[in-house]
Amino acid sequence: MIKKNSLVRLILLLCIYLPFEDFLLKWLPVSETVYAYLRQMPDVLVGFLLLSVLFTDLSDLKLKIIDKKIFFGIAAFVVFSLIGLVTNKASVVTSILNLKALIRYIFLLIILYNLRPTEKQTMFFIRVVMAIAFFQSTLGILQYFGEGAIRDFFKPRSLTQFGVKFTALKEGSDEVFGTMGRTVNYSFFVMIGLVFWTLFGGLVVRGRGLLLAGIFYLLLGIFLSGSRASLFTALFCLFLAVYFVNGIKKAALLSGLTAIVASPYLAFLASYAGFGSSNKSFLYFLSPDYLHNLQHQRLGVIEYFVVPYLRDSHLLFGLGPDRDYVVSYLIQKFNIPTFMNAIGQGILEDVYWAALVLYYGILGLLILALFIVFVYRKIGSYEPEFRGDLFRSRLIVACKILLITLLPLNLTNQAFEVRQFSFYLWVLIGFALSIFTFPAVRREDIVSPEEGKA
Repeated sequence: MIKKNSLVRLILLLCIYLPFEDFLLKWLPVSETVYAYLRQMPDVLVGFLLLSVLFTDLSDLKLKIIDKKIFFGIAAFVVFSLIGLVTNKASVVTSILNLKALIRYIFLLIILYNLRPTEKQTMFFIRVVMAIAFFQSTLGILQYFGEGAIRDFFKPRSLTQFGVKFTALKEGSDEVFGTMGRTVNYSFFVMIGLVFWTLFGGLVVRGRGLLLAGIFYLLLGIFLSGSRASLFTALFCLFLAVYFVNGIKKAALLSGLTAIVASPYLAFLASYAGFGSSNKSFLYFLSPDYLHNLQHQRLGVIEYFVVPYLRDSHLLFGLGPDRDYVVSYLIQKFNIPTFMNAIGQGILEDVYWAALVLYYGILGLLILALFIVFVYRKIGSYEPEFRGDLFRSRLIVACKILLITLLPLNLTNQAFEVRQFSFYLWVLIGFALSIFTFPAVRREDIVSPEEGKA
């Protein structure tokens, strides 16, 4: 029987491996099919960990379910989704794969809660994420300003399997991706590192200057990715960090000062770029063409798919998580313009909250949303116990910030399915739910709220 401490170490090894997976696997001389299976190994490992915990603790009658609402929330969503797979005409195989991509890492809550990780392991996880985030940001900066040889060396192997692009870098673009297969994976991961650095950077460096320098460095890495959603969400994370640690007044003051300092720079960029005259420009969203192009992108998904779907008989229970079936069904039933057929199949999940309504219906989305609320409240219920313990209180704040960011991120990307976000989110929460099991960090080991504010 594998010791629980060894299982925690496997998760920590996976934390180190995932950001480099696409880069490491590209060097293996294997077929596309084998390559696709190798990319599923982290999911297989999580499944193995879940079965190990269930087998060990159920046999000893020691399985802990964290909280009844959380347990029954995810159980209800899984059961509801499986019933939908049977009753809908969508492809069962494709639907199961898409459902798996949505919920695969949520079970890390149950795994870690029963493995009872230590304080040392929790700190190791946080430090590893911060260190890799700085490395990825550095690599992203080099890719942006460096020669094409740098990008080509780190560029992952292109792969599309089951209609899903595992690697989706545009040919001839100046996208920044670090060692990952997609720009959004890179920017999401660096954003998590930014949250950790803002809250726990005082464990690594002393002094406000170095803390702020690290924040700006990670922000630069996110900015150069070209992902506007990631940058704006990262800034929102900084606001939330100051709000939770220092209160609304200082958060509002920081926001005001940031706007004053940034306004001349943004004005210069806007003037220089002609308000985003090129679709590669960061300020492209200020151009008159942007709204028009949105109608063939995310806005089109809302206008042509979601709005007509509101009067469909499947609204309550959904059509099932098969993207191709959903698009073809809606096009045929509601006489949607044919140009949205190919476009819809490619970008339907870019507005992921809308896609979830199409897949699982209003009832399914409500169950999933309640599960997230239950997790948030459970984490928040720990707060009064550790108000004087800076390490544990910051751990709780980090969880709350990342849970809140699910709202904006899923408006523009499928954050639930991006493993470089979803995996680290649920691992973090799994560690946080176990904070009653390890001793507090000494107060002097962490900077004060004044020294560690964003």
